[in-house]
Amino acid sequence: MSPNDFFGFGAAEALDDTTIDDIISGSGSLVLDLEHAEAPGFEVLPNGVYDAVVDDLTFGDSSNGNPMVTVVWRLTGDEYKNRKLYDFYTLNNTFGVSRIKSFLVNVVPEQPLSAFSPERFANDGMALGRNARIRVATRRYQGEMRNNVKEVLPAAQGGTNGLFG
Repeated sequence: MSPNDFFGFGAAEALDDTTIDDIISGSGSLVLDLEHAEAPGFEVLPNGVYDAVVDDLTFGDSSNGNPMVTVVWRLTGDEYKNRKLYDFYTLNNTFGVSRIKSFLVNVVPEQPLSAFSPERFANDGMALGRNARIRVATRRYQGEMRNNVKEVLPAAQGGTNGLFG
């Protein structure tokens, strides 16, 4: 599908890139033909260990109302560079608490573990830009294969664990 097809213009009405850019920027009236637009999909990564950086970290509630930390990992290796994976730490059970502890020990080792406040930690942004290695597996979720972060490991030897390093 060409950009012209996406914007609802056939071959006879084809637009050059400048006109499409003008429409996107708001200088024209944007009209899209979404009839043939497909839902975005992502290639499932092979099981393995990937270099990654913490791109975002938030604290909130899960869909069930439980306290949860969400980490967005951005892959830094060549093959899947800038691909993002989401990692969820539900903190209402021992499994989630042990996972967030492992995250802290391996990614932000200077973070005190006693009296840990996940909300304050998320708001402080201490983890943003930190490097690590993540062990990724695949699993079936709602009928589709998805990636799942199984384990967070320290950054590779020779790598940095500092902000945006």
